[in-house]
Amino acid sequence: MNIIERIGVFLEKGEVDKALIYSFSKNIGVNFPLIYIDMISKHNQLYPERNIFEFKEGVMDDERDIVFLGFGENSSENIEDISCDGYGHEGVVVFGRSANGDYIAFDYRKNPNSCEPEIVLMYHDQYTKDKSGDPKLLVVKIADDFDSFINMLHE
Repeated sequence: MNIIERIGVFLEKGEVDKALIYSFSKNIGVNFPLIYIDMISKHNQLYPERNIFEFKEGVMDDERDIVFLGFGENSSENIEDISCDGYGHEGVVVFGRSANGDYIAFDYRKNPNSCEPEIVLMYHDQYTKDKSGDPKLLVVKIADDFDSFINMLHE
């Protein structure tokens, strides 16, 4: 079963040229998972039917939804325009957002050359301090890789 059969399509912005996705990833110095590239190139700015994921932060269980950010002019929520106002982390690339404002991201901090980075949630309103004492958004791991994250999604 492919990704779209697993999660379904509620809304999308159509196709986008893979060259745009590869160009963006090259510009920021990362390698996106191939299944992510394939999915987004066919379903730009995807809002899946099965869009809820659950995760554990410490001892608490929580859940969020996801809308995938898109690429190019046809996307109203563009991955290239996302900014965390300086509170993001070097090596963390946002690819989706939740309705409450939190971000879902690829985490390349442990392995910058990985094609299968961990998937993390960045809280939009909770902070931690980096080595320099500067505030950064709090990050919580939610999946080992993109395929595992997709398998977590449900209605």
